[in-house]
Amino acid sequence: MPFERFGDGPHWWTLAAMGFSTLFWLALLGVLVWAASRYLGRRQSEPVPVVDAEPAAVELLRRRYVMGEIDVETFDAMLHHLMVTERGGPSRYEESSARGPIL
Repeated sequence: MPFERFGDGPHWWTLAAMGFSTLFWLALLGVLVWAASRYLGRRQSEPVPVVDAEPAAVELLRRRYVMGEIDVETFDAMLHHLMVTERGGPSRYEESSARGPIL
């Protein structure tokens, strides 16, 4: 018989070791679930950065200048026009009360 050399059966320490082993693995599983829920919860609560689908007008103007599509004078004039219109000033296509359209 297999139990003859160990006595009448499993001793108390084997049952305790099995119990502690089970508690260890349950605690480890609980910590992993807790950590995953904290990580995923934090990721979802962070604001998603908004990426413009189209580049800004000034960026497009710079790209055209770098690629050689426009010269320095055109770049300066268009940049000035963009800066004026962004500040809310009169653009060169709006009519001035004194002189008529500014071209």
